[in-house]
Amino acid sequence: MKIFKTAAALAVFLSSAVLAQETQDAMAVAQERAMDLGPAIGSQAPTDWSLPDQTGTVRTLADISGPSGTVIFFNRSLDWCPFCQNQTIELEMMYEAFVERGYGVAVLTYEPVETNARFAAEHASRVVLLADEGSVVIRQFDILDPVYIGRSGRFDGLPYPVAFALSPTGEVKAKFWHEPGFGEDRGYRIRVSTEDVLTSLDTLKVE
Repeated sequence: MKIFKTAAALAVFLSSAVLAQETQDAMAVAQERAMDLGPAIGSQAPTDWSLPDQTGTVRTLADISGPSGTVIFFNRSLDWCPFCQNQTIELEMMYEAFVERGYGVAVLTYEPVETNARFAAEHASRVVLLADEGSVVIRQFDILDPVYIGRSGRFDGLPYPVAFALSPTGEVKAKFWHEPGFGEDRGYRIRVSTEDVLTSLDTLKVE
């Protein structure tokens, strides 16, 4: 019996060690890739896509864009991620500031229309909430979170929290990302502020 307990404890220890190494490796990849995730500034973002919004209406980039362009926030979840929810609520509060600058603003998650519709109803959202079930557009933008690639359940197809300011034709004019991390260093908890994004848009207008 003692031998069995020792063997079981050893198996748990080895399993934990393997998981810790896999996590460390994933984090190393994430650290290297954080600023390089998705299309680079000055490059062309994917534009050949269409997704349903919170009302079920299929939208394209051209539909969402204002005369100055579009700001798209790729977020994890408007169901189980409080940081994504808070950021989207902040965006809604500053919605008119984007419109005044000539920008459309959208939040894209991998969740179904029903989830986005529920959130929109609760918060009277004017921000376009795009449902990318299957993470097709997330993969087109190449922003799958390196920490969770290959994992199942709600982590399957999870995007890294990043935002792009796009011109009306899809050129990447600005990019906002968050440092990766676990534990107290979980970078996804600290999002770029709406104020910082608007300041960046003002700088683009001056240029």
